[in-house]
Amino acid sequence: MPLGDFVMGGELDNPRTLVFHGDHLYVANEGSDEILRYDAATGAFVDVFVAVGTGGLDGPAGMVFGPAGVLHVASI
Repeated sequence: MPLGDFVMGGELDNPRTLVFHGDHLYVANEGSDEILRYDAATGAFVDVFVAVGTGGLDGPAGMVFGPAGVLHVASI
């Protein structure tokens, strides 16, 4: 079933990977080394899930949620 258009704000800088989990959409924002969280139903920006300098990310790319609900992120 199509989700429709998501309109995301100016916080995106080279988005790389999208992962849906629960009520949220997680975006690996490669240009800013952050993981951003959006409302999965509306596409509205919720917050910065992993901020610059706090997760050790450098060019976050692949993402997956493990069985315990922990987000695992691959970065260069």
